[in-house]
Amino acid sequence: MCETRWSSRADALNTFKSAHSIIVDTLDKLATDGDKNAKQLKLAIQDFGSMVALVVAEHVLQYSLALSNLLQRPTLDLVEAASEAKTVIASFRRIRQDYNIWQELYRDIPTLADKQDVQPSKPRTAGRQQHRNNMTADTPE
Repeated sequence: MCETRWSSRADALNTFKSAHSIIVDTLDKLATDGDKNAKQLKLAIQDFGSMVALVVAEHVLQYSLALSNLLQRPTLDLVEAASEAKTVIASFRRIRQDYNIWQELYRDIPTLADKQDVQPSKPRTAGRQQHRNNMTADTPE
């Protein structure tokens, strides 16, 4: 992975999501063979919250992919870059407000979780929240 290229990250997350069950099986085998870090890594990627983050991050990075590639071109046109940036910002605003997009994304998450026998769960609610409100939710979705 190249640290400066968001397109590399988008591709890496897509590959990670596609190979999630294979990665979990491999980490399980490594843990059985005595690798001390493999069990912790396996538990981390089998967490429902991690699966939500994976699916959402992969989706968001796909929207910024064209802008990222445009900004790295040696023949960068500032007007074209500004226009593409406005398009990406408008897309982010639209997808943030469109509940149907979240429903589509959420359909992928339990499917990913089912393959690993992970039950959908919501984060615990903090008793005293100082910097933001607890979101009221009855279901993990």
